[in-house]
This record gives sequence, C-alpha cells and structure tokens, in this order.
Amino acid sequence: MSDPTRWRIGLVGYGEVGRILAEDLRQQDIRVAAYDIKLGGEQGAPLKEHAVKFGVGLAASHAELTAKSDFIISAVTASQAVPVAEACAAGIDQGTWFLDFNSASLGAKQRAATLIDGAGGRYVEGAVMTSVPPYRIKVPLLLGGPGAKNWSRC
Repeated sequence: MSDPTRWRIGLVGYGEVGRILAEDLRQQDIRVAAYDIKLGGEQGAPLKEHAVKFGVGLAASHAELTAKSDFIISAVTASQAVPVAEACAAGIDQGTWFLDFNSASLGAKQRAATLIDGAGGRYVEGAVMTSVPPYRIKVPLLLGGPGAKNWSRC
C-alpha cells in the first residue's frame, strides 16, 4: 500500500511511548492496533481502558498483530528488541516496514535487522534523539539501516 495514511499501524509495546504514539496516530484517523505482553496480566486493565478510549485495536499475540499490520513499530525496552523482532519476523509480510523505536545496543539492532530483513520485512532503526513525551509523535529520530534509504519514498 503506497499511501501511509491508509496503513494499518501495529504497535508492539503499549507502555508510555506506545500509548503516546497510538493517541497521536488516532488523532490523524490512522488505524492502530497494539500488542503488549502485559495485556494478559494484572497490568493489562489500564492498557485495555486506554485502547477503548482511543479506538486502538488490541491483538492477542505478536503473530496476530503482525498479520494485520502494514507498518510495525517496536516500542519496547531494549532487552526485548531481539525477542520482539524474532516474534514478528515469524509472520511478517513481504515488504512490511518494521521501525525499531528503542535504545538497544548496536549488536541487538543488527540481530533484529537480520531477523526482519531475512523474513522479507524492511527493518529501520529509529534512534530517538530526545525524550518522547514533550515531542510526542514528532520526536526527532535518526534513522539507520539499509531500509532507511527507502524511507523517504513512503
């Protein structure tokens, strides 16, 4: 799909950053779904309430989220960057963008890129240049990786 405003955005990680991105995307009438491992536990209730309030669909797994997303944003802690990439790579569609929106190490980002690109996705590293809350979706990102070269075309 060539029009980014019509993409189905999948957020992996529905913590503070994921919820901020979801709110701002929904304000632009962009379809958003999210998955977080906390959804199934005691910490899931506030996440579910937020999703209902902002019209964010919730997925039951990485696989479900990946299957219904044209563009995936991984907004998880650094320690989860590679496991999330592995879980999403298992079901990623050919050409689906995967934006790694965390502060993982270079080695972790390289392993995540290998997983996503090897499965046919398009991995882009997004190094967040400052705190997300004051800038929200307009937070400056330094994009890296082979997929970043094609980013401006979408």
